[in-house]
Amino acid sequence: MALLHQLGFKYKKTTVMPSGLNPENQAEFKKIMRSLRVN
Repeated sequence: MALLHQLGFKYKKTTVMPSGLNPENQAEFKKIMRSLRVN
């Protein structure tokens, strides 16, 4: 990762949340994903 930083790249940790959804849909999606993880 140090090499990428030296080359000018930035590391951004990815998330499982789709960024195009509105906040209400994101909350619903998050709840569904949590329930799937538990089962």
